[in-house]
Amino acid sequence: MSRRSWVLGLLLAGATIEHASAGERDVRELLEGVRTLGKAGVPGRVAAFGPDSFAVIVGDVGGGARAPVVVAGRAGRARLVAFGHDGYFGEVLGEGDGWRLFENALRWAADRPKGRLQIGVIDSAAFTAALVKRGLAAENVTALERLEKTPPLDVLVGDLKEWSDADLARIDRFLDGGGGIVAGETGWGWQQLNPGKLLLRDNGGNRVARRFGIAWTDGTVEPGEGERFVADARDLAWCHAPSALDALAAKSPPAGFGPREAAIAAWSVAQAAALLPEDDKAFRPRLSRLLLGRAPVVPSAEQPLAKERVLERLQLAIECDAGLAAPPTKAAAHPAAAAFPGEVPSKAPRVQRIVDVPLGVPRWRSTGLYAAPGEVVEVTIARAVAARGLRLRIGCHQDDIAHHDAWRRAPRITREVALDVESVKVANPFGGLVYVVVPGPGVPETVQVKLKNVVEAPRFTLGTTEPSAWRERIRALHGPWAELETDRIVLTIPSSVARAIDDPTAVLERWNVAMDSAADLAGIPRKRPSPERFVSDVQISAGYMHSGYPIMAHLDAAEFVSSPERLCVDGWGPFHEVGHNHQVGAWTFEGTGEVTCNLFTLYALEVACGKQPQDDPRFTAEARTQRWKEQKDRGDAFARWKSDPFLALLVYVDVQQEFGWDLYKRVFREYAAMQRSELPGNDLARRDEWLVRVSRAAGKDLGPLFTSWGLETSPEARRSLGDLSVWLPDGRQ
Repeated sequence: MSRRSWVLGLLLAGATIEHASAGERDVRELLEGVRTLGKAGVPGRVAAFGPDSFAVIVGDVGGGARAPVVVAGRAGRARLVAFGHDGYFGEVLGEGDGWRLFENALRWAADRPKGRLQIGVIDSAAFTAALVKRGLAAENVTALERLEKTPPLDVLVGDLKEWSDADLARIDRFLDGGGGIVAGETGWGWQQLNPGKLLLRDNGGNRVARRFGIAWTDGTVEPGEGERFVADARDLAWCHAPSALDALAAKSPPAGFGPREAAIAAWSVAQAAALLPEDDKAFRPRLSRLLLGRAPVVPSAEQPLAKERVLERLQLAIECDAGLAAPPTKAAAHPAAAAFPGEVPSKAPRVQRIVDVPLGVPRWRSTGLYAAPGEVVEVTIARAVAARGLRLRIGCHQDDIAHHDAWRRAPRITREVALDVESVKVANPFGGLVYVVVPGPGVPETVQVKLKNVVEAPRFTLGTTEPSAWRERIRALHGPWAELETDRIVLTIPSSVARAIDDPTAVLERWNVAMDSAADLAGIPRKRPSPERFVSDVQISAGYMHSGYPIMAHLDAAEFVSSPERLCVDGWGPFHEVGHNHQVGAWTFEGTGEVTCNLFTLYALEVACGKQPQDDPRFTAEARTQRWKEQKDRGDAFARWKSDPFLALLVYVDVQQEFGWDLYKRVFREYAAMQRSELPGNDLARRDEWLVRVSRAAGKDLGPLFTSWGLETSPEARRSLGDLSVWLPDGRQ
């Protein structure tokens, strides 16, 4: 009986691990005595798609979907247990039942339920020592020639990221002889550090794991409720792609297979479809038969694709991944591109342009060009430029929305490829604005990139584009998305919105003032290495807006971020997200993640729009005092303070109103000058550091003010301010 069959049978029967029968021995052995597993860093996902691979512990990935953080599998006599983070070979094993799971994994991988194991740890003296301390026969392996020597190793443990072909051959021979591996990888982290490589093809761990039908993938997984992963058998079958496909393809749903389980299964199948090679003869043909003849799926704001439409969402997710990975010879527009990000008129001239790209300006470099959905863009660079690490990006709407209950567009619609040879052809089935992505830090040199078969899009650059040229020609260009830019920020908005603007100069000048205010407050140069970006989208990954690069917002934000008047009326949201991009962890302690960013919001509104903090009814002296009276002397004052961002902000406004913005500028510069070893190491230390530095900058003891609001600090920090006189706002003594 294959692992797929018995895992599916186990779940359909509603059995628990404790009562698993002899046919379900693998999962039982691995999870014997295991209830929970700690969270190592930000764990990555591991996929199980082979007939003899299976999920062991799973977690949440959003939108009701689940994914494994630990999987296992067999390939002939060989066995592999794969953890979703390399940090699982460390202290985190001491949380929950981590050590029990790890030792179970060693025995299972070696196929030695009893007896002494010979364990090889890959280049980690510290973890080797930890295993020896637990009474295990472990040795540190610094070179894989050890696999060919005696005494033979039963199991190899560690991080499999980088191997030479010769080392991979040694591992293959070790596995052919019945060896076992317990490995940990952080797939998403490897991908970020290797942008020019493919995780599934180039990562050393995946080169080993493919024979087991296992892969470390991009993306993260969370425990869900609580801080630890729970060893729960309920969803194991639906996190194994072949079993999930069996359930989805069944004429009548299996027992216990409701909407929740169907969503998990669909996500697992979509992951497998993205992982398996096109010539796969087992899984792909069955999947194709399931989706054969289905009508195109076109979600929109008016007709979103709800999570209950499982097969349609599965179909669209697979089409997205396949289309975004397809070679130019198979390029085609996806029907959903017309709804978003938009169509390019067939009459729009396809042009050829040479773009100057300054290597000293990292991140995305706008070109003012647009790739039509499914059309091949040809890129040409000089041979010397091919070694500079440049990439071509098509599309700015990079948020993955697959976790949402309803999709208002296709879940993934952007594509990025390496410009590592002189001529590159690339297409995006959804189209999008074209960017050259520059790695940083760079050198002050400009190179040329030639782009062919692109469409011009509206683009206004402050100080370069003539307003008359914008009005008369540029704003009417055919690309469906436009950019208004300065060297401080780039606004990406629908061309329909941009065409209504006669002259973007005023709004961009106002944005420049706002961005300079953020730099001044943060204590960084006004001249930025690269501009921040603000992109509007029909649907984003989280919230109404979120920070990052780019800052993302819903479509209606395009109207007010591109109007100088409306920006000052509705600017709290965008200035808040800019503030997030300037926050520093050392002075942002628990409860202030949505608070300290608003210092930048208030300062931008004051400097760019002439709005003082006290002009807002929430921040007048009277309003602050009233909230203070409601807050002081509460038994739960600190908990309440941490849970209410606008309540927490008031103590910062108290200080600003009395001592001015220069106090915060001074303190932020002091933090920036601190050595790494001087930074506070825990949350109480961060609060203490903040109290002492702000008090010293003010020349007043602010301890009683902090305490009265409920902001807790240590007695030692408060005593250190004994040489200063106490300050409290009027009416608070």
